[in-house]
Amino acid sequence: MSEFEPTEFKSEEEWQAALEYEKSVEIEKPEPFDSVVVLGGGLKDPLWKTNPKLEKSEGWMLPFDAKMRTIAATQMYLDGLTKEIIFTGGKTATDKGIEVSEAEKMKEYAGHILQNAGIEDDKINKVIVLEDKATNTIENVANVCNIIDQDKEKYQNLAVLSNEYHLDRAQKLMEKFGLKTQGISAEEKVLDRSEKYQKVLDRFFQSPEYRKKLAVERRFSAGLQNLPRYWFPQAMAVNDPDRLYQIMESIYGPALAQKLGKKAVLESKDDLNQIERKMPPEEWGES
Repeated sequence: MSEFEPTEFKSEEEWQAALEYEKSVEIEKPEPFDSVVVLGGGLKDPLWKTNPKLEKSEGWMLPFDAKMRTIAATQMYLDGLTKEIIFTGGKTATDKGIEVSEAEKMKEYAGHILQNAGIEDDKINKVIVLEDKATNTIENVANVCNIIDQDKEKYQNLAVLSNEYHLDRAQKLMEKFGLKTQGISAEEKVLDRSEKYQKVLDRFFQSPEYRKKLAVERRFSAGLQNLPRYWFPQAMAVNDPDRLYQIMESIYGPALAQKLGKKAVLESKDDLNQIERKMPPEEWGES
């Protein structure tokens, strides 16, 4: 179907000329990503916990952020923009009695969307990969590295998807772990799916909850930049020696790492793993 309407032109000849031009222009579709890494966004209580009148069922259990990321990732797949989706996030709500992982719930929700689009279960299970052990973003990235490093040839062209407030820190983490990724905004992709999300997004951006999230991001982004002890102990979960050495170069500095030698640097993994993690002070989140 043409984007041109006859009423837009002064004559039939102009309209036909526009149609011919439209046919002659080759629309190049971007090369699909080998995989899009979707960062976890937490879990919330099952519906029956907040509304006892409902039957005892889990529901999606995904907060708005995580739903947005899931919708965005499935839309990327349906649009042919990615061959695979890696959902991340472990069992982060066991203190609430929730024993399911973030990644599992995102897969469940994504499966519902893809089934409605006519995708069969067998295909869905091949398309979706789970990293379901991590309890925070740093562990997400470390564990994703371990998935990718099992088949490096498969994962040459990667994207990382999260909400806009979280995306900058996510990309910086990917860089520290030696992963080249293109950042994808969940907000942008859900609007590609439907403009009906705009009002919901506007309310989200104006909410006190959103301002708190921005403060958290300022705090932890500063920690990533200025406090190595915040992130590198968990980076030691990376298994591939070459990637691990690359990460540790960023800790020691390339000159010292080369002087020590690769073997000595890698042998220090256990010592670094035992160092107590230091969290960025809360005041770093203040604007």
